[in-house]
Amino acid sequence: MHIQEPIVSMNKELPSDLRQSELQLFESTLNCLNNKKEQYFSINLKFEGLKIEGVVIRTFKHFVRSNMECLLAFPDFGSSALHKRDHPEISNYISTFKELVENTELISSDKILLAVNPQPYDYDLFVELCTKYKNNRIIMFNGKLEDTAVGIGLVARDRRSNFIKQWTTAYYLQPLYKGAIMYTYDHKWQLYSESQDGYRFLVSFDRKPDDLLISEYLA
Repeated sequence: MHIQEPIVSMNKELPSDLRQSELQLFESTLNCLNNKKEQYFSINLKFEGLKIEGVVIRTFKHFVRSNMECLLAFPDFGSSALHKRDHPEISNYISTFKELVENTELISSDKILLAVNPQPYDYDLFVELCTKYKNNRIIMFNGKLEDTAVGIGLVARDRRSNFIKQWTTAYYLQPLYKGAIMYTYDHKWQLYSESQDGYRFLVSFDRKPDDLLISEYLA
């Protein structure tokens, strides 16, 4: 698999629109893949009402133009079929989590798997998918694997927590009340405050700050 040279001209400023954030996302992720040996990577665009599928399709095409082989994995048949219909030019690269688990011949070890929006109810199947493709690098888009259900036992919670901790953040962007937070590889987590002139850089952190710390700075 061809890997490009690291991109050094990273834009630390907040993107002005979704398309700019997608370019920033791709650059950050490519840098992360070039420089990190980990298997699991996560991308999060925490915009209310955003349909992440379009972002994933366009990011997939960015990878293809960079001579990197990828496969798209959707949680359910309905989403998979819809995007095969809407994007026939890449339909052969689209599968469901279940299809990939049941047929490991669909993906070779040099392909990157782009996993779209797994939810808590997809957890068991998604873990099985990741286990099956332990020789592949997997990028998870807007995954939500935490489960706050009271009935989950301590052992299951610990197992889930340990799995979630294995994911390396490649890109993160989230609007907040009176601000925004962003991470691009390999910079620090950056917090911005909203003003009449737009967003202004406020402070950076070595790791993702919790909600309480964020609220203290944006108060």
